[in-house]
Amino acid sequence: MSYFEFVGKNPRTLYGMINYAKNEKKTKPPLMYGFGVHPDSAYEEMSAVKEIWHQTGGRKYRQFFFSFDSNVNLPDEILMEIGYKIGLYYANDYQILMTMHFNTNNIHIHYVLNTVNIYTGKKFRQIRQDLYNYKLYINQILNSYNLPLIKMHLTKAEAAELDETNDIVTTE
Repeated sequence: MSYFEFVGKNPRTLYGMINYAKNEKKTKPPLMYGFGVHPDSAYEEMSAVKEIWHQTGGRKYRQFFFSFDSNVNLPDEILMEIGYKIGLYYANDYQILMTMHFNTNNIHIHYVLNTVNIYTGKKFRQIRQDLYNYKLYINQILNSYNLPLIKMHLTKAEAAELDETNDIVTTE
């Protein structure tokens, strides 16, 4: 089974998370991609957007990851293509660093999303329905490749991010 999760609060700084995602023991440069950023300068570019919009406080990033089923045996190029399509969902409004990792039994892709919208300066916010729609979108992509789908339920980390109105807690 494939797996997807929006990770809850992470103790890493934006700089630390980007460095973790780009760790050469887990990935390699051809398997990194930036939506609205270059992987080599993702931290500086994301920080600049935060400065421009005066949004330097609060949560700096959201991390999510997608893990391929352990039985998936496709070339790196196809795996990256799938990862790219998954990342496109938020790429119109947010900067995202995407890296593929090989350090576990399951090949997985980390996404580090800048919480500041590049066009409006507003912070990322996601309600339960948005997350559900994103998971549906991911399953459509996986289905088009005849790959195992992700579960639609909220993970513990995702549920912990919900407030009493079922909104994902704001990143402000």
